[in-house]
Amino acid sequence: MKLERILMFSAILPIGAVSISITAIGLMVADREKNVLNDFLVSPIKRNDLLASYLISSILVGFTLLLGFIAFYAIYFQAVYSISFTLPQLGYILLAIIGSLIFANIFILLIMTFIKKQQSLGAFGTILGTLNGFISGAYIPVGMFGDTAGTILSALPFLQLTVLTRQAFLYNLETVTPITHEMLSGEIAREFGLELWFGNTHIPLWGVAALTTGITLVLLLCLTVRFAKMKKSD
Repeated sequence: MKLERILMFSAILPIGAVSISITAIGLMVADREKNVLNDFLVSPIKRNDLLASYLISSILVGFTLLLGFIAFYAIYFQAVYSISFTLPQLGYILLAIIGSLIFANIFILLIMTFIKKQQSLGAFGTILGTLNGFISGAYIPVGMFGDTAGTILSALPFLQLTVLTRQAFLYNLETVTPITHEMLSGEIAREFGLELWFGNTHIPLWGVAALTTGITLVLLLCLTVRFAKMKKSD
C-alpha cells in the first residue's frame, strides 16, 4: 500500500503541471479573443518578450501550486509512514516538476496559438486532461497497453516525465523492504511505468531526461516560429 500511494501521488505532479498550464495560459486565448494580444503584437514590445511573459508567469504559478502539493506529500508521508524526503531526493523532485512545467507550458502555449475561442479552449482542456492520465501511465499501468502501444507512449514526454517524477519519489526507498527493492527494478518496474522501455531496450534515467529535453527544445523552436508568423500576418 505504501508503494502504491507513492506511485499515485508522484504521477499527480506531471499531470498537474499540464492542467495548471492550460488554466494559466488560457489567459492568452482570452487576450486573443478580445484583441488584446493583437494590440501587443503591433506594439514596440518584442514578440520574444511577449512570449516569455506568458511562459514565465504560468511557470511561476504552476511552481507555486506544485510546491504546495510537495509540502502536503511530505507531511502525509511523515505522519502516516514515517518517511521523510532527503535533500538529494527533494532536489530531484524539484527538478522533475520544473521539467514538467517547462514542457507543459511550451506545449500548451504552442497549442494555444491555434485556439481563438475560450469555448474551444474548454473542449481542448477537457480532452487533454482526460487523455493525460492514460498516456502518462498514471491511471493504467503501461504494461496493460501492450508492447506496441507501450513503445508509442514511451516516445511521448508525458510518460517520460512520469517516470522521472516517480524515480525521484522512490530515490531512497530501495532498502525499505525487500518487496520494495524488487518492485523498483525488473519486469514489475517496466509493467508499472517506473522505467522507460522501447521494446526490449531499457532507457536509463539520463536518457529519459535527454529525450524529454530534446522534445521540449523542438517544441520551443516551433513556438518561436509560430509567434514570428503571427506577428508577420498582423
